[in-house]
Amino acid sequence: MFSNEKIFTIDGGLNKQNDRVYAISRDEVDEIGGLFGVKKFPMSVMVWIGVTEFGCTKPHFVPKGSTMNTNY
Repeated sequence: MFSNEKIFTIDGGLNKQNDRVYAISRDEVDEIGGLFGVKKFPMSVMVWIGVTEFGCTKPHFVPKGSTMNTNY
């Protein structure tokens, strides 16, 4: 069995390379809405799934604060 877990965050990542605002002053950027606040610890959920030659397991949503180890 091959298994893996993935953390999905609620907030999408902000790529500053894709969001450009051309303005004369910083105040003008505020008016346009070019400044973004980014949460330091966004809400997230961990999902675990296993795959075998016979098919996939059902997705398992891991409770917050749990760790994935051999005993889980």
